[in-house]
Amino acid sequence: MSQRTFPRPQPDGSYVVGAEGLAVGSTLGGATLTVKLLASGAVETVHSVRTGNDLVRGLDVHHWDARTRVRLSRARGSFELQPDRQVHRYELAGDVQVEKTTFVLAAAPGERTGPEACYLLFRARNNGRRAVELASVAVARLKRSFGDRIDVCYSSRARGLAVWDCDASEARAILASEAPHSWAVTGDHARIVGRYWKGPFEPNVENEAPDPLGVL
Repeated sequence: MSQRTFPRPQPDGSYVVGAEGLAVGSTLGGATLTVKLLASGAVETVHSVRTGNDLVRGLDVHHWDARTRVRLSRARGSFELQPDRQVHRYELAGDVQVEKTTFVLAAAPGERTGPEACYLLFRARNNGRRAVELASVAVARLKRSFGDRIDVCYSSRARGLAVWDCDASEARAILASEAPHSWAVTGDHARIVGRYWKGPFEPNVENEAPDPLGVL
């Protein structure tokens, strides 16, 4: 017998709903950026209002146990829905609790700041009795369509990937708050969905792949 999960209102005005009760994800944004989330908590698209183009698609983070090399599946998730953010809480095998907050940092009316950006903030806590070493990989699809021509490079100073759209003459970036242990631009999608962790990525750029993934 299935049971429908209704959103539970919180004192601060937010709503909490179980993962099984979320039919679609939130839509977040500001004056120049719109972020559409999937029911799984992954980012479906980061869309530029100014240019009318998607900046990245399929942005998500995957986890493996770096010691056993086994993929860590997600379980017992819940979502906290707020006007300016979505908080996804879930448990990984091994009693690791993860809290992922997705939000858009936008300039206040009349202020001049840098370009708006979509942020993914992660916090992990080990509730188990043994030490756990996570191998976490952020992944994003870099092309809007198979016919796009892009040029990608890694910047150690910016700690991420800079993407240049050859046809649209536009630049975008996927950055990390700390230098990643490894990075790549690869067409090997099987590596991301594999059950076992194969170790750090070799720094390589496959610009000509039909559907290249940027991984950090």
